[in-house]
Amino acid sequence: MTEDEEDCYLHSSDESFFAQRKFDAEQRIQASERNTKIAARYQVATREEMQRITPLWSHEPSKLHHNFENGFEGFFPNGYLLLEADLDEILTRLHSDYSVDPEILFPEKRERLTIAQVIHEWESKKALTPPLMWHLNGTIAVSAGNHRLASASYLGTERIPFYIRSEDESFFLAIESVEELDRGTWP
Repeated sequence: MTEDEEDCYLHSSDESFFAQRKFDAEQRIQASERNTKIAARYQVATREEMQRITPLWSHEPSKLHHNFENGFEGFFPNGYLLLEADLDEILTRLHSDYSVDPEILFPEKRERLTIAQVIHEWESKKALTPPLMWHLNGTIAVSAGNHRLASASYLGTERIPFYIRSEDESFFLAIESVEELDRGTWP
C-alpha cells in the first residue's frame, strides 16, 4: 500500500469510526429522552395504577440479559439454581449495602431512568431476567438486578424468582419460603 493509499484508508476508517460514535451518542440521547418521559409519567401515576403492572420474568438461559463481563458462566462456574421466594423475606435479609423501600419508586435521581425502563419493559409485556443473588456473611447480596428487585417491590410483587450460585444452595434453601424452580449450568 502506498503512503497516499494508507492515508486515504486511515482517513476513511477515522470517518467511519467517528460516524459510528456519533450515531451511538445520538441513540443514547434518544433513549435517555424517552426514558425521562416514561419516568415522568410513572412519577405522577398513583400507586394503585402502578400496581396494575405485573413483573414478568424470563427463565430461558439463552435469553438472559446480564451485566457480567465473562457471562453467567464466569459468575456461576459450578452451576446455578433458579429459586423463588417471598419478596418480603428476601428484603429483610438483604446486606446493608442494598436497600429497597417498597414505598418509594425512585429512591435516588440517578436510578430514576433505569427503574422507569424496567417498569416500562414489564408494562410492554417483556420478560426480564430474574435478579442474581449470593450469600454474603449471613445476608443476601444482589449481584445484578437491584433495579428489578426495587421495581418489583414497589409494584407489590409477593414472590420473586432469582438465580443463585450452586455453592450458596444450603444458605438459600434454609429460607422458609424458598422453592427451587430449576438448576443447571449455563449453555
